[in-house]
Amino acid sequence: MTGSTRRTVAALLLVGSVVTFVVVGLSKADVRTDLDSFLPQQDPVAQRYARLTESFGADPVVVMLQARSGASLLGEKPLQSVVRLEGRLAQLKNVSGVYGPGTLLNQIAGRAQDLLTELLGRRDAIVARAKADAEQKGRSPAAAGKKARAA
Repeated sequence: MTGSTRRTVAALLLVGSVVTFVVVGLSKADVRTDLDSFLPQQDPVAQRYARLTESFGADPVVVMLQARSGASLLGEKPLQSVVRLEGRLAQLKNVSGVYGPGTLLNQIAGRAQDLLTELLGRRDAIVARAKADAEQKGRSPAAAGKKARAA
């Protein structure tokens, strides 16, 4: 064998060895992209999260509804059916949460109620302040009440 042939054989053996190691290494690689793969495994919070996912599961199940062509799921009757379905799904034993139109409507109603309560509270505070100011300036209770209503 000549010197160049030996070098070629040695290079091929080296390349073959490297390729073999890479292939074996990649075959043993575990690619994980779930949330807990980004957490330090010794952290107490990560360990609690692992116990929680073992008990309840971590992968969400998405149910997507699609209306027939020309129809709408947001009409009165279809929406009632979807909200009923959402309620039934929420009552299943192994379901930890359901989010859908019913949840959205409840959130909107709750936020609207909070907003109205806040506005009424502000109004009452303004009325009380106007009445107190009028009384402090020596106006009669009737005049103070009139001033408060005007505020």
